[in-house]
Amino acid sequence: MFTPFSFIQTPITITLTPSPTLQGYYIGGQFSGWGGLLDPFFRVLNNSGSKVATFNQGAGFNNAITTADVQSDQKIIVGGLFTSYAGTTINRIIRLHTSGARDTTFNVGAGFSSGQVNSLKIDSNGKTVTGGTFINYSGSIKNRIARINTDGTADTGSSFNIGAGFNNTVSSLTIQSDNKIVISGTFTTYSGSAINRIIRLNTDGTRDTTFNVGVGLSVQADTMVTQSDGKTIVGGNFTTYSGSAINRIARLNTNGTIDTTFNVGSGASSQVKGLAIQSDGKIVALGNFTSYSGSTSNRIVRINTNGTIDTTFNVGGGFVGGSLTVTSISAQSDGKILVQGEFTVYSGSAVNNIVRLNSNGTIDKSYNNTISPSPNSPGIFFQLPNGNIVVGGVFQSNSVKSLTFLNPTGSVTDKSVVATNGFWFYVSTLAKRSNGKLVVGGAFSYYSGSSQNYITQLNTDSSIDSTFNIGTGFIAPVFDLKLDSNGKVVVGGQFTAYKGSTQNNLIRLNDNGDKDTTFNIGTGFNNIVNTLAIANDGKIYAGGTFTTYSGSAINRIIRINTNGTIDTSFNVGTGTNSEVKSISLQSDGKVLVTQGSGTYSGSNASGIFRINTDGTRDTTFNEGTGITSGFVSFALIQSDQKIIAGGTFTFYSGSSSNRIIRINTNGTRDTTFNVGSGFNGDGMTGVIDPVSGKSLIGGSFTTYSGSTRNCIVRLNTDGTIDTSFIITGSGFGGQVSTILPYSI
Repeated sequence: MFTPFSFIQTPITITLTPSPTLQGYYIGGQFSGWGGLLDPFFRVLNNSGSKVATFNQGAGFNNAITTADVQSDQKIIVGGLFTSYAGTTINRIIRLHTSGARDTTFNVGAGFSSGQVNSLKIDSNGKTVTGGTFINYSGSIKNRIARINTDGTADTGSSFNIGAGFNNTVSSLTIQSDNKIVISGTFTTYSGSAINRIIRLNTDGTRDTTFNVGVGLSVQADTMVTQSDGKTIVGGNFTTYSGSAINRIARLNTNGTIDTTFNVGSGASSQVKGLAIQSDGKIVALGNFTSYSGSTSNRIVRINTNGTIDTTFNVGGGFVGGSLTVTSISAQSDGKILVQGEFTVYSGSAVNNIVRLNSNGTIDKSYNNTISPSPNSPGIFFQLPNGNIVVGGVFQSNSVKSLTFLNPTGSVTDKSVVATNGFWFYVSTLAKRSNGKLVVGGAFSYYSGSSQNYITQLNTDSSIDSTFNIGTGFIAPVFDLKLDSNGKVVVGGQFTAYKGSTQNNLIRLNDNGDKDTTFNIGTGFNNIVNTLAIANDGKIYAGGTFTTYSGSAINRIIRINTNGTIDTSFNVGTGTNSEVKSISLQSDGKVLVTQGSGTYSGSNASGIFRINTDGTRDTTFNEGTGITSGFVSFALIQSDQKIIAGGTFTFYSGSSSNRIIRINTNGTRDTTFNVGSGFNGDGMTGVIDPVSGKSLIGGSFTTYSGSTRNCIVRLNTDGTIDTSFIITGSGFGGQVSTILPYSI
């Protein structure tokens, strides 16, 4: 499992340590050229962005960074999935000078030759303790735990003897002031002895039997911090510790027992993903929860030293928008708190995935956010940490590169990380995993010369990921796919089989490519699934041309429970009489649906309409006469909940608007969004930049408002062309059909 990057709790890391940042876009379509180059089905473009000039990474890392720590001399030790830095092979761990140059005196040899580093900490002797999924370090067996000397060599023998190590993943660790190490993960043994998911090691690597965890944790701790008194605070998704009920956060005494003076009450309502201890001993916790000890606290809370909520820390409405996951935190020495995750709003203000808070919980407006990570939720465009944009879709050519990196202005800057030959035929949908791997679906049967029927997973270097075993794949096109919170892939399309077994138009795949048999769709859909959306509770919305699901009549839109059954609490009545093109979920749970001219449950619903969480029509959204011809193919929801919609239509509610429009939250046209003469061809897909609020639109057009823009254009928030995004050469020829924001 990929572990989200955590901010290191020292001020320098805010500037120097790479973290998930908005980088670029994956774009797909049916085009044959870009800037004079032929690049079939899949490309990378960048977005404008700045860098710290004094910190030069050269070509940088080739894969994700998951963890880091800073030495007393400010050198930085970084761990993760990467296998090269600045063009030099370096496996999953490296030490950098403050200039960004590799510190060659830290000689890791072969490094971690497989797996990944999930967590690392530097002890008071300058040694680095690492945990993860790896099984060896620099040629020596090191099952998921290793301590590394200051020169990069393994600390072995009687100095640090781990024996057989752990039998499964180490997910988090913390080091006490006496250099003892508290470790948590999915393991159930250490050096041959049973121990459930949490342990403390002595400084020589042996198990510290004075730290008595009883039967351990029900699931691993995702985050841990040690107080100055040696007590350890653990957070995660566990609900018991040593047989006692304790919801997702606990403080442990130095002997491993639960500290009952730290009264968390009913605990956190969902997973705790990050913890930080402030200088006054108060604890800031963040994650997926919406309440703590019975009180509403949306994804962040500050806790007093006795476990109660600190009411002086006012988070207001907390975090909303995005995928609503808050993952990383850094408590500064001045009492301010830097928070990062997948959100767009904090306490009513747009903050785009990173925010610094004052000590009272209000936004520190002096912090000029230039990092702005991109949400990890599946979408159509992907943005990369260095500003690059990746493009994938339906552009056809059969012996050319499939992936191109472009600079912030749209010109080609790096074609080195590409797979040759590309897809044949087109890409229709993309989703990115948190470890940087990309799941791709479409109407293709080959990728880079290898048979890949309608779905594949690519490594971060664009090679096929063989651990995602699709076998014979699908027998017909995939039109949409989404990743759920467990990393499973929900796939919809026109297929009737997967890996040789009957599967009608919908399936959920495990992260190894196998069918998830816990998701039982019965006989499935009788016709095409065009679009999917996954709610926060894991329920799945599907739309398309179908009229039955598992033998029950259901017209073109449905909500499905996590086990594959129909969610009957979502009552669509007679459904729609027009093909559903897209489904988008608002932050309040309401559902935006796009289609052609038609009806929903018997009333007019031409082009776009909104549904309440129970399936009834939301009558506060009045689209008037809607569109009179064509269809609406996509709807983008801005942070202010206004909607940018595009498609083949030329009128909306009686007013001319060529294939694009912005709609107010009540369904009326937003006249402040001036599209001029609009597009001369169809608008098929789009994404809103979470940093600037600008929208990137793709389709089959060649002009926008009279200006040449071949299949792709970026618009300012007022609807005018963003001229800072200029594609050199002839642009795309054909159609852009999918765009996905990309970040690492």
